[in-house]
Amino acid sequence: ICTAYPNMFNGTVTIPYRIPISGNVNVIVYDSFGRELSLLANDFKPSGSHQITWMPESIPSGTYMVNVGLVNSISLVPVTLTK
Repeated sequence: ICTAYPNMFNGTVTIPYRIPISGNVNVIVYDSFGRELSLLANDFKPSGSHQITWMPESIPSGTYMVNVGLVNSISLVPVTLTK
């Protein structure tokens, strides 16, 4: 499980993730109702550790799910954002 930081953000939050093999990666943020809020990445990444910065504009504080998808593997990462 990855932990986004800083937990109490002021305009940006960093979401680290690790992928076991190289491939096309999708990083998508969903709200607690399962609605897609933001597509953060849709590109090729080599295997290893990566991070992406999200600048959620006009998004209220709360808990969001970050979907990191590679090929047929998907991981949901809970992210709590407090402004």
